[in-house]
Amino acid sequence: MSLNLIRTRTLLQSFDFKTLFIEELGWGRYTTTLDVSIDGQNYALRAIAEKRGMVASFCEPAIDGSIPDHPIRRKKNTWNSGKGYRETSKRSID
Repeated sequence: MSLNLIRTRTLLQSFDFKTLFIEELGWGRYTTTLDVSIDGQNYALRAIAEKRGMVASFCEPAIDGSIPDHPIRRKKNTWNSGKGYRETSKRSID
């Protein structure tokens, strides 16, 4: 399967990660929401695709439109690792 670079770029620019992972990269569908509480702040990580134990998920921005800063994102990575995922690929949508 050859990667369509133009379509891939379009999907990235439109933040359509679900289509990117499933249709372009050939990952399997995986839909679940993981609620994470870090430093008193709640985050919802929405899984969109899975391949061989690796889960692609994204975090919606806060109500004010802000995305978590780097130390919080690192803590979410650690939290996911503790839940049995080998690795995660997360994106915060702004």
